[in-house]
Amino acid sequence: NKNIDITISKKQFKYLKKIVGIYWDTKLKLFNKPINELKQGRKSILLLDFNLIWHESFLKKLNEENYNLLFLNNRRPIIWNNESLSIAKQFPITKVNLPKIENEIQSEYIEFIIKFKQKIKEIKVNKFFEFCNFDFWEIFKSELEQIVEERSKNIIILNKKINKFLDKENIDVVWTQDDWGDDRIIVKTCQQQKIPICCFLSGSMSIYRPEGRLWILPGMTGERIAD
Repeated sequence: NKNIDITISKKQFKYLKKIVGIYWDTKLKLFNKPINELKQGRKSILLLDFNLIWHESFLKKLNEENYNLLFLNNRRPIIWNNESLSIAKQFPITKVNLPKIENEIQSEYIEFIIKFKQKIKEIKVNKFFEFCNFDFWEIFKSELEQIVEERSKNIIILNKKINKFLDKENIDVVWTQDDWGDDRIIVKTCQQQKIPICCFLSGSMSIYRPEGRLWILPGMTGERIAD
């Protein structure tokens, strides 16, 4: 019953996360159902990387307020042990599986990289790496280009996946734990489609409509919940 720290690559983590998710999803018989097959008359809320154990009371409250709960977890499987499994059995939840589109974005990705390299030449990025008559640009150039090439592909893929998902499903609210990494990409994509975003930051609840006005969900502010 002790935790063991091991270091693995992001690719290995995603593979292990998938295996763990399949195992526990099978135990719960948790399948991806279209929103129109969920309870009619309910608004649908997309929950990013929520923890069933940490946020049990909050999720129960959302269910009582008649929200369809859709989980999209990039880091941890929705269910990963017996405690989270027992919580998941208490109210209906839906696991979101994003469409596979990796092969559809290759031309768009190549076009982006070409424009990126052209832009670097136009704005003369190397001048920002000149210090005391030393030019460090050639040292950092290849590393910077590699980071942009790898990260930009992930951003384009995730952006396309979320837009395809939103085209098919009617999401009324998105709730996230933070605003960084993949969650930030998802949040920005949903904001472009004028979907209200709610966020827990340092234990406080920030809720804004797309136009920026503060928005309080009825019955949601009586309890303070933090990680």
